[in-house]
Amino acid sequence: MNVNNPKGMQFEGFRTGSRAVTIPVEFFNELMPNLNKGIEIRVILHVLYMIFRKSGRVRAVSFEELVNETALRVVLSEDAYRIQIKEALNKGVEVGALLECKLNDQDFLYFLNNENGRRQHQQVQTGVLSFSKDPQTTVSINLSKTTPIIVYEQEIGTITPVIAEAIREAEARYPTEWIIEALNLASTNNARSWRYVDAILKRWEKEGRNNETAWRNNESTDPYSHLYKRK
Repeated sequence: MNVNNPKGMQFEGFRTGSRAVTIPVEFFNELMPNLNKGIEIRVILHVLYMIFRKSGRVRAVSFEELVNETALRVVLSEDAYRIQIKEALNKGVEVGALLECKLNDQDFLYFLNNENGRRQHQQVQTGVLSFSKDPQTTVSINLSKTTPIIVYEQEIGTITPVIAEAIREAEARYPTEWIIEALNLASTNNARSWRYVDAILKRWEKEGRNNETAWRNNESTDPYSHLYKRK
């Protein structure tokens, strides 16, 4: 089997507009030196891929979901792929990339070790959240409102299901303090919309939040003004 190209076909290149997956820079700078096997890198990258395409409330992936991923299994030994995947996941937990939670049906659930992943890992362990392997039926139980949602209600307006999901996705992507500061900035600028907040977060991700103060002092107009209409 050709591990690098199992189908024996030439890769034609990345397509314009294809969906991207965010990989934290720490993966390359801090984690990869501690990963000894190619299978460990493959599995952890696949966990990232699966988590960031999740549409449910809980951003995590189970062991059984991973072993049923054809794109991952095709590069592994057919006789030992379950063992290979579990060993790679154990390594991910050992080096601190992943957080593991044992489910009642003897399966295991894996979270990315970031702010949102740590919070949800604790909530699942304590029973605040429950997990379904069908991402569309993942449900929450007695879930307290997160701080960004509370701030949104205080500073912007009523939470709708669409806005709630957008905030959940932002919590998985950005530090909580960024979201709160962006919400406060939107309120200060009388631009009470999630679109405006999202534009700020994307700018900070691209250019750095530390440049925001200098940028505000140097800009004579609001570069986000096209996203809303002042009354």
